[in-house]
Amino acid sequence: MKKKLLFYLLALMLMMSCINVYANNSSKSFEYSVKPGMSVWKNFKTHAEMVEACQIPKDVLKKMSTEELAKAVMDYPLFVDIFLFNTRQQGYDALCKRFNGLQELLKKDDAQTKLLEVYSNLSESLGSERSIGAQNESLMLRKVYLEVILTQDEFVNKMEKEDIDKIISLSTKAPSFSALGTTTVTTPKGTSVEVIVSAKKSSDYLTAIDNAVKNQFPLATFVRNSDNRYNCHSYAWYSQSTSNVYWMNDPSAYMTDGSYSYEGILPNAINEKVYYASGNHSGIVKGYSSSRPYDKGLIQIQSKWGEGPLLNHAASYSPYDDTDLKYYK
Repeated sequence: MKKKLLFYLLALMLMMSCINVYANNSSKSFEYSVKPGMSVWKNFKTHAEMVEACQIPKDVLKKMSTEELAKAVMDYPLFVDIFLFNTRQQGYDALCKRFNGLQELLKKDDAQTKLLEVYSNLSESLGSERSIGAQNESLMLRKVYLEVILTQDEFVNKMEKEDIDKIISLSTKAPSFSALGTTTVTTPKGTSVEVIVSAKKSSDYLTAIDNAVKNQFPLATFVRNSDNRYNCHSYAWYSQSTSNVYWMNDPSAYMTDGSYSYEGILPNAINEKVYYASGNHSGIVKGYSSSRPYDKGLIQIQSKWGEGPLLNHAASYSPYDDTDLKYYK
């Protein structure tokens, strides 16, 4: 009996030793336990729940090598968020604020080197990928996503010239705007508001964003597909027409020149404008509960998500900070 017990103890020790060796192997990649596409993902009713589910456990985070962190940033399940803001810089800033994996990577002295290696490997995979399926779409978007991160000052300032040249040579050449110029539109009270006129991006690129959004936000309803020419502010404040192709960065004139009156922090009527003051996002109210107007899960908003699609969604079911909603009529 004692010999058997000793045998089991030795076997257990050996097994634990193997586990520890694997845990300390810097070549492995961190695996997120929950990802878009899993059945459990549909249980998330808010974007905040998604963010929380995709944090790396603190005890794991502190043990990860720079290489592991770089791979974890590439594999971040909510990466498509970066395309859904009015600028990719706003998307990056939100990512930096919300994701502990990127926060930890930024502390590493060799962060730019390891992230560039991950980016280079991804670029090679995309170059050798000949299919046009979902895998290729994901690689294409993740490549642009990593370019946005790598071209931030906190990474570029640590790079050698050859590293910067490498990024330029591998770049997809897909800027936030393919701007043709600017013009102005007017508020109902006649105030001029500057807007950007852009060329429409390729259908493959926009379809990839559509599919990524459908995967990440399965409870949202598509109204129109992705279009980089107009954004949330232009749609909500200027025109809901399908012919609207203007991108508006600053809708404040509509709220300050008397064109619309401030109604408060709770919805009062269908078709009110809603402004996410903390998230720099605009939408139109399509439904709410008169008995529970404070319940953001019951407030239905129609809004355009950056370069992405036009969607119907709960007020709290979007990539934008919903802590300060303001309604106008």
